[in-house]
Amino acid sequence: MTQLFPKPSIFQRLPVELIGSVLEQLDISTLLRCTQICRQLRLLIKKSVALQYKIELYACNMVDGPPSNVVKAARLRMLHAHQRAWRRIEWSGRSSIPLSEPEVSTESAWEFLGGVLGLAAGQRLRFIQVPSALRGIEEKHWVIENIGFRIKDFGMDPAQDLLSIIEISEAPSDETFTLHIRSLSTGEPHPLAQVCKLPYRSTFDVGEWWYVIQVHGHQVAIMCQSLSGDESELVVYDWQTGVQRKIILGFIQTYSFLNERYLMLGVTWDDPDGVVLSLEVIDLDEPPSVKVELSQGASHCAFQFPALRDLPEDPELAIRTDHTSQANTPLTKSVPFTTSQDDRLLVISSTCFSESKSNVLFVPLSAFLNKINLIPTEFSRGHIYPWETWGPDNTRMIEHSLSDVWFCYVHGMKVVVPLPDEQTVMLYDFNQRGIKRSLAKSTHITAPAPPSAPTTITLTHPPTPITPVPSPTPAPLTPTITPFITAIDIDEPKTSYIIEDTLCPTQIFKQPLKTSLPCLIHTFPSPIPRSGSGFMLGEDSLIVIPPNDGEFVLLSF
Repeated sequence: MTQLFPKPSIFQRLPVELIGSVLEQLDISTLLRCTQICRQLRLLIKKSVALQYKIELYACNMVDGPPSNVVKAARLRMLHAHQRAWRRIEWSGRSSIPLSEPEVSTESAWEFLGGVLGLAAGQRLRFIQVPSALRGIEEKHWVIENIGFRIKDFGMDPAQDLLSIIEISEAPSDETFTLHIRSLSTGEPHPLAQVCKLPYRSTFDVGEWWYVIQVHGHQVAIMCQSLSGDESELVVYDWQTGVQRKIILGFIQTYSFLNERYLMLGVTWDDPDGVVLSLEVIDLDEPPSVKVELSQGASHCAFQFPALRDLPEDPELAIRTDHTSQANTPLTKSVPFTTSQDDRLLVISSTCFSESKSNVLFVPLSAFLNKINLIPTEFSRGHIYPWETWGPDNTRMIEHSLSDVWFCYVHGMKVVVPLPDEQTVMLYDFNQRGIKRSLAKSTHITAPAPPSAPTTITLTHPPTPITPVPSPTPAPLTPTITPFITAIDIDEPKTSYIIEDTLCPTQIFKQPLKTSLPCLIHTFPSPIPRSGSGFMLGEDSLIVIPPNDGEFVLLSF
């Protein structure tokens, strides 16, 4: 007799709980593919809180926090609330952080990383852990009254309880500076550091320097540049062992760690065809010499910009990125989730200060690392990537000017950009997973933008899920010109997407540059519409820095 219904497979006869346990062990790519295998698996994954939480973390560029009494269902609700608050720019708290007179002087130093704001003046350091009602983080304050010497600059990593401080001797000394490795929570020598005091003598004798310090994992880098700008050098330490990994000599404008192995330097080269703007990548693992002199073609590889216009001075490069370690801080061990560091945004400005010309380039870290990983092992140095091979398809450029003061205005894949009208702020989000999912779910779409503006999609809140309807493949479009953004008339937050190729008009490069990295933009009224206000961006906060006000304004999410 013919069976009316097919016999269940062995898989279909397994207990649902067992299938769920197996699915929880899968990596995210395999789990997402399982939703397309059959209706049974798709429904099982949809109904599983643990699996939905895993998928949401991936889509939001987040990773799970350590085990705690906060169960997966509660974490999923908190994650949804956290994302919704940022999407709508709805902060849950607003407070002021008064600054003392020394903290606003030219001798002070600020740092904002891992949800901790640090303020240094003289021999005193003050720290504030910014709160988050949505992630259950309490506000905390602590002070190190006297570190024992005058602080020139400092870096920190709350995830490692690390405080690295530059001391400049006030008495005649053979050292250019001394690097101190301390505990962020106590100011005492760090327990993991074998050597807590590292003196350094510069190769050059130029008198007064200015310094830029960065912490990344087990490494601390200090760039010294003469005030005249003629000489610079960069030293990289393993802060746990005290060993110098690299000393790089040459005119370095800016730098950033890509990871524990690769360091990126912003430089200009004089070439027969004109000045070359270049991002040089140094392999810190490359033997044998610790001290190297930077020269064209001597780095591991280089990412070059297009040809420049004739300018009265060489453009200056600046790289900004978030170096937060992938760990929960000792102060926030119970956070339910945190931003993933598998990919992060690099914000690269090229500026001609004498003529007030500036472009800003947004690049995911993965765009650089994917190209670096393609280099054959036999080519240990000198590989050049022209702009056409890395820029147009992997970046987004705008004609804009960001603060040249060390503001931490980028976190994860987001960057905050105040407009020159002093009334409006734009929060760019380059999380590609979230952008793809939001576009697939959205129905509230405005009419197409006019040809003179970039193609954007504007959404209302919240987007309504629908079943995507296939549409014919459109003919290739000519990239549109992106105008210089100066002002937007807006009285409430709005969300838009730029998903098409655009041509950025530029007064620095010879030709407008085509870029195409999709981005989401949250546009909202400035909380303090005042001339010259800066912004710092964290995982749970926006910190507004009004000029000459003697206080910061903390907006917590």
